[in-house]
Amino acid sequence: MWRRWFVLALVMLPMTLRATDYYVATTGAGTTCSSPSPCTFDTALSQADDDLAGFHNIIFKNGTYTQAANDISISNKDFTGRLTIKAENPFGVSLEGYSTAIEIDGSQNISVGGGMYIRNGTGSHAIYVTDSSSITLYMIGVGPYRDWE
Repeated sequence: MWRRWFVLALVMLPMTLRATDYYVATTGAGTTCSSPSPCTFDTALSQADDDLAGFHNIIFKNGTYTQAANDISISNKDFTGRLTIKAENPFGVSLEGYSTAIEIDGSQNISVGGGMYIRNGTGSHAIYVTDSSSITLYMIGVGPYRDWE
């Protein structure tokens, strides 16, 4: 009897650990948040927020993101699963002109993946984490803000 439950648990494990992907783009709009129809970061975060126990990936499509159009702020989110923020392609994403590129406050179980290049002003924070736990930061390129021609 226990073998049957063990086998069933092994079969079900991959289905329970599958993450939901939400795609974000500089020109994102709507609520689909799919690769062919990306949305804004706030919309993707709102959809992930509907299921805090699940595993979620917010994937930034290639492009240059500026603070005025794309605030990346997560406040008071307790993901009991995991939220991962990452670039679709390694170093295809550039966050430019931010005083704080990514801000995480009062939140748990969030990973910020590699593949993002952050170019912000002098004296700024690339990533600012306060009152949070279980935050994982992977390799991120960071440099001063300047015109890249």
